[in-house]
Amino acid sequence: MNYFMLFAAAAGWPAMSSIIAAWYPPGKFGRVWGIISTSSRLSSTLSLLFLGALLSVFAWQNIFRIAGAMGLLVGVVIFFYLKARPKDAGLAPVGREGPAAENNSGRNPHFLDDTNLKQALCAFAKSGRFWLMCLSLMCTTVLMEFIGFLPIYLKESFNVPPSQAASSTSVFPAGCLIALIVGGVIYDKVSRKGRIALLGGLLTVTCFCVGILWCLPGLQISPASRFVLAIVTLFVFGLAVAPAYYLPMSIFSIEFGGKHCGLLIGLIDATGYGASMIYQSTGGKLVDSRGWQSMLVLLFTVAIAATLITIWFAFEDYKRFRKPSAAAA
Repeated sequence: MNYFMLFAAAAGWPAMSSIIAAWYPPGKFGRVWGIISTSSRLSSTLSLLFLGALLSVFAWQNIFRIAGAMGLLVGVVIFFYLKARPKDAGLAPVGREGPAAENNSGRNPHFLDDTNLKQALCAFAKSGRFWLMCLSLMCTTVLMEFIGFLPIYLKESFNVPPSQAASSTSVFPAGCLIALIVGGVIYDKVSRKGRIALLGGLLTVTCFCVGILWCLPGLQISPASRFVLAIVTLFVFGLAVAPAYYLPMSIFSIEFGGKHCGLLIGLIDATGYGASMIYQSTGGKLVDSRGWQSMLVLLFTVAIAATLITIWFAFEDYKRFRKPSAAAA
């Protein structure tokens, strides 16, 4: 059942890319994606607090019933009120309706406008930025998926009750939430050259956060202080990794994918889900056999790889937009 639930949920991101491309000019993609991305982080934060609290009162079956009822309500609201294009709401189109052109004007024809599915796939496969983005997202997805292990990690590493561990986990998505609200605006305002330093700096902070968690058991401080330091580190971890996970992939998919942006974001997302599948299937076994320190060593390695690959992608993106040609990279 969890498989089918996630199968359906995965359609959301490609659909949103087409909607955002139709409703907003390219100069606002960063802040729009940042604000919309906060929805998943805000709901994650609130659900961990709200449903975690309910778990201490109700049986676990009732938690699924409550979550299902909320999902049905949202589905009804979307069906009646969400419009795919401005014209569906009686408004004028924004620039040229649809994905923005590669030169960021939002009005010029996109180089994939007249291509079919096969031609678009060939264009994606020939793009170095596409492959770098896939590798970057695979690494940052693994870093984000650590949240799935956090309740167990906090419970076993710091000997706290399950309800406290679940509630404390909310600091990670809370950091993501704050970062996305601010990060989207900053991402739009900095130049493409500036994004190299921005993304590289954020992921370097992520490396430091994982390093602190790794070194935490060896610190000569009280257990209570060690737990507080872990919570603060997880908050900063979420603060640093979220913009690098959500924004580059989302904006790149609209800019480069054109009318095929939904397909492109789906392909890139699929690589991230593939990395998540491998990580989650092997991560638990790694912890069982070698402990949480081994998991943190793995995360530290992935964080370093994410930093290097994402900087490389941002540099290639900067070089691509420095050229006047609108041809595919």
